[in-house]
Amino acid sequence: MTGHDLLRHSEDLRREIVRREARTATLRRLAEALSRPLPGDLRVVSSPDPGRSQRLLDEAVDEEEAVRLLREEREAALGELALVFSRLPDPVSAFILQMRYLENRPWREICFLTHLSRSRAFELHRQALERLGSGEGNSCIAGPNRGILSEADETK
Repeated sequence: MTGHDLLRHSEDLRREIVRREARTATLRRLAEALSRPLPGDLRVVSSPDPGRSQRLLDEAVDEEEAVRLLREEREAALGELALVFSRLPDPVSAFILQMRYLENRPWREICFLTHLSRSRAFELHRQALERLGSGEGNSCIAGPNRGILSEADETK
């Protein structure tokens, strides 16, 4: 698997974690709302399902476990990425990728830290991604990957 694939997989995992965390929060809110008594002036037309709240909480627990497993998988992918980045021939490009994908730093900060113009940082970033996409120097990769955001995806 190339470094490029590793980047894509890691980003896919991050998105899935965010989606499942939001679902977990929704399930917990629904369970809480169902367990609260209705105000005195409201009447229920049909009889409420007393087990519904517990089933929602059980689903939330299952989602939390799935998130834990996804986080472990993503941490492993990020560890592999760190190794791949460290093997790039250009240390500045490696630093840019590390800041961007492992530390989630905005471009403005990366440019400040590297003393590079935005266009030069983008150029080094693109070249490094091309190297990763070709598999150049990445024969050690055997695991998942992290998604790639282009410079246009975030203009921070």
